[in-house]
Parts: sequence; structure tokens; C-alpha cells
Amino acid sequence: MGKSATSLLCIFFSLCLVGCSPEHVAYHSSAEIPYRTTSTDTQMDLIGRDDEDAGEREYAVFVADDTELAAGDSGNPPYILLAPASGMGYSFAEANLQRSVPLTKEEAIALTDGLNEALELWDDSQNEGEGLFYEFTHTPEQEITRVSPSVIEWYSAVRFTASHTPDGASARLLLGDSPSSKLQAVIHLRDREDVEDFRTVLLQAQKALSES
Repeated sequence: MGKSATSLLCIFFSLCLVGCSPEHVAYHSSAEIPYRTTSTDTQMDLIGRDDEDAGEREYAVFVADDTELAAGDSGNPPYILLAPASGMGYSFAEANLQRSVPLTKEEAIALTDGLNEALELWDDSQNEGEGLFYEFTHTPEQEITRVSPSVIEWYSAVRFTASHTPDGASARLLLGDSPSSKLQAVIHLRDREDVEDFRTVLLQAQKALSES
């Protein structure tokens, strides 16, 4: 066998050895790092589903109760859940639960008090150049940022505003659990009846919490 043939065989066997070599796998163990494990069972009830105007709502109101399965008991008290909805029907299917916001009973009472303020504001007549305004905000702590020693910036997950100017009264609800990403639903409460309906369903939810 000539030198050229021997060289070719050496190259061939070298390529075979390279092709058959094991692929290197790098692994860094993280087993010593503490992890938080949760296992949660949630019971949720849609509130106000039998109301006459429920299908026209652009939001849904639920009462929810979480049970930590690992602990075998409830980790938190029952709570109220506000979620944007398509407005095409009052149901679980039409509610956007990924954008839902939890409220404790106390926080829901504060919002209900704000709706009462808005309804009182609705009844007032305004002279030219005058106006009345109301605002309710509900903000997750992680969305509150100190920009400077004198400036705090935040993105509310629930923001209800009402106004009454010489042009008339109006109200609006901004809702979404990720406001820093601008993923909020804008719900227009166009007349007094819309605000009253929102208050009614919140009161029903508070009653359900008291009975749970």
C-alpha cells in the first residue's frame, strides 16, 4: 500500500474517531438553592350572573377562596376578583382571568364607598367653570417605584375615576394586573345606571364573602 493510500486511511479513521466522540455536557448543580413550592386549589363563584343587565357588563366579579393543598388549609381569606370581560356574555368564558385583580373585603368596601361618592357627584349640577372629580386607585406594591427622593411612580391595577363638569357626568374603570406593560382594559361607565350596577355586584360579592 502506497504512502498516499496510508494517509487517506489515517484521515478516514481520524474522522471516524471525531464523529464518534461523546458530546460534552456541562452541569452546575443548583440542588442546594432553596425553592418555594406551592400547590393551590381555588374555588371561584361568578357573582351577579342572574342580574337582568349582567350580559352588558365589560367586567366580571368573582368571589374566590384559595386552599394550599400542601398545608391542607386556606392560605388567605376569601377575596373578590375583578376581571375584564368581552361584554358578549357574563360568564367564565368571556372573563379575562389573566388580567384579573384581587381585592380584600376591606379594599372592596373602599371601592364601593368611592362608587357612592361618584353617584353623589353625579347628582350635583355644575356651574360654568366648575367641576367635581373623584379617583380610586389600587396598586400592587411591586409596581410602586421611587424615582427620586421626592418622586414616586406607580401603575395601578384598579383605577376608578368619575367627573362632573358643565358638560355632564362620566366615569371610567381601568383594570388589569400588569399595568406596567400597558395591558389594561378601559371600561366606560357611561351613565348613572352603569355605576349603580357596578356597586350592586360589588355589594353582592361582599355579602358572599361574609357568608363564606
